Amino acid sequence: MLTEEIVGALTQSQLSMSYLSRHTFRVVGATGDKLAASSSPL
Repeated sequence: MLTEEIVGALTQSQLSMSYLSRHTFRVVGATGDKLAASSSPL
């Protein structure tokens, strides 16, 4: 019972961590694109 709870918690944290990192990379990428577009002479 306790082992299942621990495994479930670990799985949840792994999923949320991967989701957070993917979301962070997406936000950073979008911000970088905006910065590059605004700083490039057009």
